[in-house]
Amino acid sequence: MKHAALRGCAVLAVLLLPCLVAAECLEGDCRNGKGVLVQKDGRRYQGEFSNGIISGIGTLTLPGGITYTGQFKDGRYHGVGRITGPKGFSYEGGFRDNLFSGKGNLVRGDGTQYTGEFESGLFHGQGILFYPDGREYQGSFLGNTVDG
Repeated sequence: MKHAALRGCAVLAVLLLPCLVAAECLEGDCRNGKGVLVQKDGRRYQGEFSNGIISGIGTLTLPGGITYTGQFKDGRYHGVGRITGPKGFSYEGGFRDNLFSGKGNLVRGDGTQYTGEFESGLFHGQGILFYPDGREYQGSFLGNTVDG
């Protein structure tokens, strides 16, 4: 029987740096090298650039209290990284095109924790889900749903 594992498990799948037009390079080489880029909306990136695009290792800080440190590819979270946010939210592990991917550890503000495999931002594969009330499930997940 299948049960919903975590409804509404939002995966910050927004394009975080859609346009560099309203941005200013404060220091370094924001074209091909390392630099600090600040956008008018408050986003701040410090790290590596390739052809004017955020690519490589860096840290992105968003106005709402979200910080990502890790690998980027073409302006997106891609590779290994860690993201933290308000109210105890954190994720550490793999990313692909801004989505959780591969192995990782997710902690939600309500105390729910998932350690295991992700695909397209969803629990998918083997993992362990710890609920705030002390219950836990270890086994298979399919599309954010307990599968077993």
